[in-house]
Amino acid sequence: MLMPNQKPFDPTQHPAVHAIDAAIEAVTQLRESGVKTLHVDKDLWSTFCTPVKVVKPTITSIKSIPTASTITRPADKVSSQPPNEEVLKATISVLNKEITACQMCSLANASRCASQGVRLAPKVMVINGAYMLGNRPEAIGSRLEGPAGEMLWKMLESIQLSPHDVYLTHAIRCPVQGRPPRDAMLRCSEWLKREIRTLSPKAILFLGPYAGSTLFPNASAASLAIGKWLLFEGIPCLSIHHPMRLQLLDEAIARPMKMENWTALKALRQRMN
Repeated sequence: MLMPNQKPFDPTQHPAVHAIDAAIEAVTQLRESGVKTLHVDKDLWSTFCTPVKVVKPTITSIKSIPTASTITRPADKVSSQPPNEEVLKATISVLNKEITACQMCSLANASRCASQGVRLAPKVMVINGAYMLGNRPEAIGSRLEGPAGEMLWKMLESIQLSPHDVYLTHAIRCPVQGRPPRDAMLRCSEWLKREIRTLSPKAILFLGPYAGSTLFPNASAASLAIGKWLLFEGIPCLSIHHPMRLQLLDEAIARPMKMENWTALKALRQRMN
């Protein structure tokens, strides 16, 4: 594309073309004058006739090109120190304050269950499902108080887990009657995920159906069945029957469910070992 006032390029006007034309004209005149030979400086003629040495570019062998695996770099520093307890406490404290102030779902209520963790770098995070307020046996048991709480700790002690090995938290933070609404489960799942990522437990134990479905909202009922393994960001998760339910059922019905819990807990112990 030509710029304004720019003329098209004419190769005949190049200086080299003019020099060649002048040389041809001079040689023609000498020939017409009867000159048959020209005396040329010997060194100049030798230089003119010497073949030009073409230097081939050096091609580096592909094998000699350093790769990521052959380049020596300082070793990555992997800290062997456990997470700072004070940092974890501060982080969980901030998280609990945010949860207390949450008004993001239809269950927004001032009375909320805080986490009950003893150890902030736990072997197992136990996640309770939905809980209720009040003094009815099912409400007390849903909060893991009374006989239901005693049963939970006996189950954990049976696989050599003490309260100092366990962090207890809740999937649904606000009290609820019946099944938690979906918007509450979705919102609370975000709090739960932050808590898990902060503490990095070795395993997660769900108590009842709502605990697992809060963290895995799209999982099928079969996937969340008692004794079925799931993974959350590499952390193994397992469900058992809620102790409150076992406490309220007739012994004939509760006995096989307790056996299911025992089988699942033994699998958890084996997985941790």
